[in-house]
Parts: sequence; structure tokens; C-alpha cells
Amino acid sequence: MSTDTLESRDQPAATPASGRASTLLWLIGGVLAAVLLGLAAGHVPSRLRLFFLFPIMHGLILASLLQAWRGQVSDAPPPRWTPIWLAVLVAVSVVIGAVESARHWQSAGGRKLQPGAALARQMVEQMPAGTEPFDPDARRKLLDELSSAGDSRTFGSWLAARAGGIVRPWPEILWGSECLAAVLAAVLWNRRAAFHAAAAPTRISGP
Repeated sequence: MSTDTLESRDQPAATPASGRASTLLWLIGGVLAAVLLGLAAGHVPSRLRLFFLFPIMHGLILASLLQAWRGQVSDAPPPRWTPIWLAVLVAVSVVIGAVESARHWQSAGGRKLQPGAALARQMVEQMPAGTEPFDPDARRKLLDELSSAGDSRTFGSWLAARAGGIVRPWPEILWGSECLAAVLAAVLWNRRAAFHAAAAPTRISGP
């Protein structure tokens, strides 16, 4: 029996258990990175949160972090389901960033509209019939606008204030499109990085 055979037997082989452990470690680190990056994104000033550009950069940063973390925990090729988990983590991180940003918007001034809007709505409702300076349809429309302005604590009101008049009356469409763009950018970047890693020549050490 040759010495090379004895040395190969002494070397520990990769087992499914070790692969599952590295995958679990990667997922734990990915969840932590997604949460921390989402919380940090919520503190970015609104003037820097450009439509589509900011969420796409958010997704690319998280994808690069997870790619680097994967190289730290395992040298084996990533599993086939990695893009699925990456898409989920990016979506969760973007949602956390949006919720945190909405919370800061509410505490910074979003709630200031509520008392005044509620008082104006009460005054309009208490007007005797026939004394309004506008027709019933305009009165109904004004009451609806005051109700939406008074309910400034909701996530939807932050989306409406952020979108402005771009996609009224459905600001959720704009935000959903941004989330989808962030996920697609992260997955495409991950696939491109995996392709280049697989195509890279393997170094063969000399004797």
C-alpha cells in the first residue's frame, strides 16, 4: 500500500452533515445581515432614497455580503436553492428598511397632520344640511381626503407621501415594483458571480 493512499485515508472527507452545518451557518448570517442592513437603510435620509436606484443598491449590497459570507463558511459550490433564499432575504431586508423609514417619518412629522385633519373633518360633518359652501359630492370627497390625511400613522400613508403624485391612487404599485427590482438585481448578480466562479481556472499545486 502506497504512502499516498495512507495519506488520503487520513484526510477528513466532506460529509453531508458538514454541508448542512455550513448551509445553516450561512442562513443565520444571512438573516442577521438582512435585518441589520434593513434597519440601516431605514435611517437613510429621504432625499437619498431615489426611486428604484436605492432599493436596487440595497439588494446588490446584501447579495455581495452573502456571497462573501458563503466563501467564509464553505468552499463547496452553493446549493441550487441559493437564489431562492437570496430573493427571500432581499425582500425581507427591503421591507424592514421601508417599515423603519415609515416609522421615522411618522415620528418626525407624519402625525402632525392628524389632529388638524380630524378637527376639520368634525367641523364639516357638523355643518347643518344645506349650509355647506359646496355640493354634496364635493363634501363627500373632502371628507374622504380629510380622513386619509388624519390617518397618518399607517404604512400606506407613508407610501402615498413618498410617491407623491407619481402613481396615484396606488402608491403600493411603485413600492412593489421597487422590491421586485431589488430582488431581481440581487439574484442576477448572484448568478453572474457563481458563473464566473465556476468558469475560473482551478489552481493545481505542483508536487
